[in-house]
Amino acid sequence: MRGLLVCAISALCPLAAVGEPADPELTAALQVGCVVPTTAVAVPAGAFATEAEMVATASSFKARDAEATAYARCVNDAAARMLVDAALPEPRRSAVQAAQGELIDAAIVPVERIAADFNRQLRCFRGRELGVSSCMTPAALPPGSTPPKPIHVSRRAASAMGNCYPVEARSDGNEGQLMMLVLVGEDGTVKKTQLPEGIVDWQRKAADCLAGKMRYEPARLADGKPFPAVAIVPITFSLASDLADYASVVYSKLASTEEEMAQIHRSCYPVELLPSGLSGEVLYRVRLSALGRVTKLELLRSSGDTRIDEAGRCIVEGYEFEPARRGGRPLVSTFPWSVKVLPPKP
Repeated sequence: MRGLLVCAISALCPLAAVGEPADPELTAALQVGCVVPTTAVAVPAGAFATEAEMVATASSFKARDAEATAYARCVNDAAARMLVDAALPEPRRSAVQAAQGELIDAAIVPVERIAADFNRQLRCFRGRELGVSSCMTPAALPPGSTPPKPIHVSRRAASAMGNCYPVEARSDGNEGQLMMLVLVGEDGTVKKTQLPEGIVDWQRKAADCLAGKMRYEPARLADGKPFPAVAIVPITFSLASDLADYASVVYSKLASTEEEMAQIHRSCYPVELLPSGLSGEVLYRVRLSALGRVTKLELLRSSGDTRIDEAGRCIVEGYEFEPARRGGRPLVSTFPWSVKVLPPKP
């Protein structure tokens, strides 16, 4: 048995999802006395899930796994009883093996995908609990369902964005782009939001403002029933008057060469840590001038050791950056930057 066998909603995940076997009668014979797994497992979005929801999902996983294991064993035993007959013609033997494989694969393949999705959402949830999650991955939708769809026209969306763009951010020449995760309720309104690590206060304020104005056609199951689901919303903050100018923004990037970066890392690594070889990862919020200079560096997530944190600061301040630009004009920008502090190679 390959891992946890789960399905988002059992009625929407038939065991023949991979393809109907060529011989229906043989397939029916292989399943005589076998109990088809029925426990439903709904994978919640880790960005918004409660601990109770994650615990309930894990419990459903275990139940579904036990059912699927028993089902697979039953099908395999039935196939073994047929194949033990030495007089079984080769074409019939091949048909039995093909039907056996199709039944097992049809049970496993769809649910393995859901199991992988649950693992992703579990990592998101655990990271969120620790206050370090930047996971922006929505949970997979049940088969046959439709995702949430925004209800707006481009002009109305542009108006909402303009109204939510803080005056102080405009005055300072701040622009930017981010992805927002929203939980859309059954009524089509945004119930919760999640934003990536490292955003500045004005971006959070603008994103919350925009979320309050958004309306959706809710996600629907195959039978048309609405259900809560997650959508990704790209947000662009631009001083350009024409929406078409958004695409012309080129965001900040590292300009230092690999050799220069290696030298910076060597010079910034604390000498007193060389014997222990201590390492760590630090997350900062970088404010970059229109000249590409780091004008402000805020610690967002510590490595757990102040010496590593300071080494990370030294490294980022030593880097050279290309400033953000639009139409060739340099812009002030703010963005999160993660740096790994490692002992220099001998």
